[in-house]
Amino acid sequence: CMGQTKALAQRYGTKIEYYEIGNEPDLYPRSHMPVEKAIERQRAYYRGIKSVCPEAKVIPGGWALADSSPWMVSQKGFQERFMKEAQDVCDFHPIHVHASYDKYRQEMLKFFAWREKEGVTIPWYSNETAASSCHGQEDSAAMWVWQKSLWAWAHGSVDYIWYNLRSIGPDPNNGEHAYGIFTMDMQPRATAAAFSALTAMTLSFTSSLTVARWMKGVPMITSQLGFSAARISFSSVARATPSCRVLFIFQLPATMCFLIFVLFICFGVY
Repeated sequence: CMGQTKALAQRYGTKIEYYEIGNEPDLYPRSHMPVEKAIERQRAYYRGIKSVCPEAKVIPGGWALADSSPWMVSQKGFQERFMKEAQDVCDFHPIHVHASYDKYRQEMLKFFAWREKEGVTIPWYSNETAASSCHGQEDSAAMWVWQKSLWAWAHGSVDYIWYNLRSIGPDPNNGEHAYGIFTMDMQPRATAAAFSALTAMTLSFTSSLTVARWMKGVPMITSQLGFSAARISFSSVARATPSCRVLFIFQLPATMCFLIFVLFICFGVY
């Protein structure tokens, strides 16, 4: 398996954006692997891939949960110890947390707190997070596309992936079958419309657009965050702002000019 991984990295290099070793290693029964063995495996794959492609980004399997306290984790403290001891062989700290926007935000604040306590300083990456569209949640899930991506960007995520593109099954009442923004037969859900609108709007902006971000009183701009302007959402600000305090332009005249500019871009008026 290591030989195949090295061959893959040697052939495709950085054309593969991230090499993820495993998936959700904190969940039972996968978390039965001793943490020492999990760290050893990560070190081996990291060094193997880097030996043939030093520029490759190598990450551990994205963690399902914000910490290792819930019942479905067999080893308490697994993620915390792994990331503390193995962060030198992880380019990013990937995290999932499938949930509504409010729940996601609450869990991520716990995630940030223990990272700070344990001294985990590598960048984090919201690399698989969404919400199921079943049980009447389709419209809510569409709203969460905007809110969660904006919140993740505002709090320093190096990227954001909404899970997933196409449903894995046909049952609309099965939570696992209702994650895709398209149904199994490729019919769009409300999340597809939301994602399309998000993409259409943000692609109208350039990466040089200055977007101020206030976090702990520190102003940042898009280019400093390493996050393309085409990947952030400029809507649902009112709902996401209380915690991440995103600032665009506060002065009234400038705000009016900015909104007129947005309308021209969005509706194709030149």
